[in-house]
Amino acid sequence: MYKSLDELVDAARARGPVKVTVVAGHDADVIGALKQAQEIGLAEATLIGDAGKIAVLTKEVGLDIPDSRIVDEPNATD
Repeated sequence: MYKSLDELVDAARARGPVKVTVVAGHDADVIGALKQAQEIGLAEATLIGDAGKIAVLTKEVGLDIPDSRIVDEPNATD
């Protein structure tokens, strides 16, 4: 049983990052959350959405996602 959020995060980090796919990944809140998750080693993302918007948002927050993990789908639901 975990007694704190730190213990839970440490346990998740010990398992290694999980791979997640996000539809409508051109959302600023999504990008911010993924940056935090990547920084602490919890997740690696593939983003589906408007690649141009994703590029701008990831650059603004300093999130490094390879082009191979961005799927350009400008009509992805917001």
